[in-house]
Amino acid sequence: MNAIARYRSNQVRQASNVEIVQMLFAEAVSRLEKAAALPPGKADRIRHLHHVREIYLELQGALDPEAAPDFVALVGPLYSWVITQLIRAGVGEGADVALAHALHVTSNLAEGWYQVGKSEERSAS
Repeated sequence: MNAIARYRSNQVRQASNVEIVQMLFAEAVSRLEKAAALPPGKADRIRHLHHVREIYLELQGALDPEAAPDFVALVGPLYSWVITQLIRAGVGEGADVALAHALHVTSNLAEGWYQVGKSEERSAS
């Protein structure tokens, strides 16, 4: 394992749940921005979109309706909607619009999780 991979692995092992979600959303935004710079149907664009879809599927799978039913009721359908937009963003008519929608929502979610992390830091102080 190279030094960068070891660093990332250690970073994830030492991170809180909120920090892990923040990392996932940061990666999703980065990948969506890269995909947006590529034309629909391009293999690299589809690869980035697939990676973001995998992130959303992981996030969706981690939702616990017993622990936070209101939160799950709110974000569960939103995650599903973004996944649909990511599929549409790969190829075909409206691909760029679908990608723009997915990027907009993902950026807002990333900002929200950033604010949650800041709030937790203030509470811990």
